[in-house]
Amino acid sequence: MIELYKYILFREDKSLGFRKQLIAERILYFNTADNFNDPLDCNVARWEIAKSSLKPARFFCLAMKERDDNLMFAHYADEHRGIRLKFAAEDDLPIGECSVLALGRPVIYRNEIPDFDKSKAHEFYFMKSKSWAYECEYRIAAVNNESLQYQDSELREVSLGARFDMGLLPKLKEWIDLGGHQDVKITQAVQSDDFLNFNYVPISA
Repeated sequence: MIELYKYILFREDKSLGFRKQLIAERILYFNTADNFNDPLDCNVARWEIAKSSLKPARFFCLAMKERDDNLMFAHYADEHRGIRLKFAAEDDLPIGECSVLALGRPVIYRNEIPDFDKSKAHEFYFMKSKSWAYECEYRIAAVNNESLQYQDSELREVSLGARFDMGLLPKLKEWIDLGGHQDVKITQAVQSDDFLNFNYVPISA
């Protein structure tokens, strides 16, 4: 079983449609590398050579268990005003039986760009500078435009950021219901005693 985390905005703006798609329809949304916040991601030296050996891809990015939760909320969830989705996917099944969430792979963080090897060109899609290692990123790549849906048992917890607008909670609960998710916990980040982390307390239904 692999645990994965997605940090997202949750506010009334043009991005809300993608958030509804992810929660209420269980459909992943994929970005091109042009939209990554790191301008060197999939755009490093030797990348032009690598691209000629690869199909154009889009990506759905999550974080793994070892990530820095505080920084991830700050950078990807609207400075703690957004939410964190926790998924759990079976990753030891035959590939034909795996959920889409189990078909990704961890990003490798490096200090130097390796020499290009055509047989390993796809690795450039899963490579970033070591300065981003706090993300502990897990990346799912798609080369087609089909809708990819995760299973109704895989979303386990929705955590509200410490600055979440509670006026948006009814909308979030409605989307969880529409998605047909099984036994999803809703929690909120609250200050812990160690100053570095958060505790997560249950929100009543």
